[in-house]
Amino acid sequence: MRQCCTTTVKDNEGNELKPNLVYLACPEQIKTRFLDEVMSQMIGLPIEVRPYDGVQIINDIRDYKPELLENFFQWVKS
Repeated sequence: MRQCCTTTVKDNEGNELKPNLVYLACPEQIKTRFLDEVMSQMIGLPIEVRPYDGVQIINDIRDYKPELLENFFQWVKS
């Protein structure tokens, strides 16, 4: 994760980009203990690391793309 915050990445055209925000995405709910441990290692990094867990991911899908959830539940049922 430190590497995500400190190095550049290349886009499809080969341009080097430096991120200005990193999401720590987890499929499950992020527990406070885990978050404290990870964030303590991120102190002093030049950009923000934002947690983004399964609960928030599902809420955002429901708010911004509800048909995606509907399609998913139909797929699960079949």
